[in-house]
Amino acid sequence: MDRNKTKQIVSDYLSKPIVVFLRKTKITPNHLTISGVIISAISATMISQNFLIYGGLILLLSGFFDLLDGEMARTNKQTSKYGALLDSICDRIGEILIFIGILVYFHSKNYDMIHNLFILTSVASSSLVSYARSKAESLNIKCTIGIMTRAERIVILVIGIIFEEFFANSIFYCLLLITSLSIITFSQRISLIKSTLKILDE
Repeated sequence: MDRNKTKQIVSDYLSKPIVVFLRKTKITPNHLTISGVIISAISATMISQNFLIYGGLILLLSGFFDLLDGEMARTNKQTSKYGALLDSICDRIGEILIFIGILVYFHSKNYDMIHNLFILTSVASSSLVSYARSKAESLNIKCTIGIMTRAERIVILVIGIIFEEFFANSIFYCLLLITSLSIITFSQRISLIKSTLKILDE
C-alpha cells in the first residue's frame, strides 16, 4: 500500500469524521497546529523521563494532529499563507522537542557520543529535507517526493521509542535509519529541483 493510499484511508475513516464534528465548534486549524506542538512537548517530556511507551503513543497522537489541521483547513476552506507558515514552523519545533527528549534520555542512560551524534545527524538531515521542499515551493515547484518525509519519520520514531523498552538501542537504530533515508530523500528532491529548473530554463 503506497503513501497516498494510506493517507486517503486515514482521511476517509478517521480525520474527516473528526473534522465534521469540530466544524460545530470554534476550533480552527491553527488551534490544532499549536495543540500538536504542545502534545509533542508532552511526548518529549515523557521520553526524557524514561516513560517510553507513553512518550511514543503521545508522539503518534501529535502526528495525527498534524494530519488533522491540514484536513480541517482544506475541508472548511480555511487555508491561508499564515496557516501554512505556522504549520511548517510548528512541525519543526515539535520534531526538535522530540529529539531533545531523546537526548536527555540517552544522557540518563550514559550512552556514548555516537548516540548523541546521530541525534544531531537526524535533526540536520530532516531539516534539509524540509528545506529542499520549502525552497522548491518558493520556485513554484511541487516537491513532495522522497522515502523519508515527516510522516515516515514520526512512524519510525514511534516504533523506536516504544521498542526501546524491550530492545536496547532500538531508538539509535531508528535514528541511523532516519539519517540515511533523509539524506537519500534530500538528494531526490535536489535532483527533482535541478531537472525541473533545467526544463524551465530551456
